[in-house]
Amino acid sequence: LKNRFWTEIYQGAKLFYLSGISKGQYPTTEIMNLSRFIAVMKFRPLSWRSTHPYLLADRMEDISDPADVVADPAIDRHITVYGYVRGTAFKPGMMVHIPGCGDVGIHAITRLADPC
Repeated sequence: LKNRFWTEIYQGAKLFYLSGISKGQYPTTEIMNLSRFIAVMKFRPLSWRSTHPYLLADRMEDISDPADVVADPAIDRHITVYGYVRGTAFKPGMMVHIPGCGDVGIHAITRLADPC
């Protein structure tokens, strides 16, 4: 389990084992040890985030023609994603990965004013 965890997260990531719930609560000493570890740990910067663009999506809209969707429900859809770009810049033509959908190309990017 630990090797799989290290493969998925990073080598040497700490894995805490809690002994179980007793009377609806975890043991107090285990929770204290976990909270103490979290309070004093130093976060490792993720180099991937500073070298790749990524999007924190706020909402998504399907802009496909409804008549085409009714005629063939399996057609490729056209979507608009609204959100906040972090990391490096996105460019039209770049491929992005959408979990559950795969890699798709960016057709256009428009910067909108911050609503706040």
